[in-house]
Amino acid sequence: IHINDDNSWTAATTENTYDALGKLTQRISINQEFSNNPPDATVVYNPNAPPAGAALTAATKNINQYLYDASGRQVKTVTIRIDEANNWTTIVIENTYDSNGKLTQRSTVNQEWTTAPSYAIPAQGVAITGGNIFTPPADDTTITTTKDINQYVYDSDKQIKSVTIHINDDNSWTAATTENTY
Repeated sequence: IHINDDNSWTAATTENTYDALGKLTQRISINQEFSNNPPDATVVYNPNAPPAGAALTAATKNINQYLYDASGRQVKTVTIRIDEANNWTTIVIENTYDSNGKLTQRSTVNQEWTTAPSYAIPAQGVAITGGNIFTPPADDTTITTTKDINQYVYDSDKQIKSVTIHINDDNSWTAATTENTY
């Protein structure tokens, strides 16, 4: 908590959730700005119950979720940003690995939402699983969606070629190839 000379103040809180193996599965960060009534220094601040009379002037929430496979590799990462108007921006990254554990494809989907999707954010202490990690709903109300697909080919344990495909909201796309020689 930071209190300014004019009695306005800001609060930043972070909550982490871990799975049974100790891997981080969700991080929720909340940033709030108030114009008055800072909390008493002896009270533990709760972002869901600010001090009575405190006038909230701005708030943002960032949620990061992580899903792992049985080998401990990150297979899905989700970033959700919610602004004070309840607009959502989401980034969903999915990784695919070969039988040797090497990354072969990374798909990144960026979306902006003017209406919050119907998704219940898991409560503090509830580990992220394939059943509760954010997935864009079928009733998609996004403003824009872009997608990047990166594919990787390896030779003798070294990456020799990568392809990047960028797909725009209007389904136009571009592709780039990178080749490495050793």
